[in-house]
Amino acid sequence: MLFRSVTTLEAFGVAELAARDPRAAILAMAERVPGLFGWLDGLAHAVRWRDVCFVHGGLVPGGRAAAIGTASMEHLVIRDEFFGAPWTTAAFGGYEAAGIRRVVFGHTPMPGGPRLFHDGRSIDIDTNAPGALPGPRSVTLLELAGDVAFADARRVEVPADRAAAA
Repeated sequence: MLFRSVTTLEAFGVAELAARDPRAAILAMAERVPGLFGWLDGLAHAVRWRDVCFVHGGLVPGGRAAAIGTASMEHLVIRDEFFGAPWTTAAFGGYEAAGIRRVVFGHTPMPGGPRLFHDGRSIDIDTNAPGALPGPRSVTLLELAGDVAFADARRVEVPADRAAAA
């Protein structure tokens, strides 16, 4: 099933239906939000800005930047393999060769907020939103000066209602 998260299913009001008939739940979601699946399908699997890759689940060790979204969908759901591979090994050499040196990802809620991995090269910013997904109360802006780890970036918290102006 495309959406396995109880939180997601509850947000669309189809959690009970999904337990009985997953296909009917998907159709119900499509009826409630016309164009949802076309919109989701049209989203980029990863976005790159300078040497930073923004991806949902993480990078596949042994992979390369050009394969994101084309070779498999593993980057959307990967966890332990991504967290467990040291950045300095060949596991991330294909990404390094493409100039990717830092990763921003979600998919894995972390108690206490954002958490660093790979000696500060990767940061998990999952919202850990319980129940229906609320809008963010604040947005963390990172000022990245050169090739620095996320831990060394200057952080600025901006209230969500002012984030567009920041």
